[in-house]
Amino acid sequence: MANAGRRFIDVVEPILRYMPTVPKPREALSMGSRLFWTFLAVTVYLLMSITPLYGLSL
Repeated sequence: MANAGRRFIDVVEPILRYMPTVPKPREALSMGSRLFWTFLAVTVYLLMSITPLYGLSL
């Protein structure tokens, strides 16, 4: 077993070097701002989930 000592992260790490990363925010968001964006995302999701897709027969 040649791979007995290798961990998953050791195998994936060379691939992860080429994936883009998101930097940490410079300042923490307020709770009001977080709630606003969460509410907006949930609203958009719910509106899109009830919109019929014309031309798609299930």
